[in-house]
Amino acid sequence: MFFIGVSMFLLSFRLALSSSAMTLSLIISILLISSGIYLIFISLPWYVILRKFVGLIIFIFGYFMVFIYPGESDYQPPGYTMLGVIGGILFLIIGIYLLIF
Repeated sequence: MFFIGVSMFLLSFRLALSSSAMTLSLIISILLISSGIYLIFISLPWYVILRKFVGLIIFIFGYFMVFIYPGESDYQPPGYTMLGVIGGILFLIIGIYLLIF
């Protein structure tokens, strides 16, 4: 339900509907998104949701360290790039593990 609501929300802007149709579309998409979030929260224990959220944060940090971390030509001493990439790979693996299991 959550993804249907998000898709409906995004499509309503792309289709450039009239004012009343846009309002109806946004109200329905907000109801679908909120009911989807409610179903997720009542069906899973809070620690599972917290673990998935922490896994997502760790995954994003690992992605930053591997792909966006500045190179040696930027404002850091030589050798720190490899340390950042290795640490990022470790964070990526931990984040993926927390997201999956």
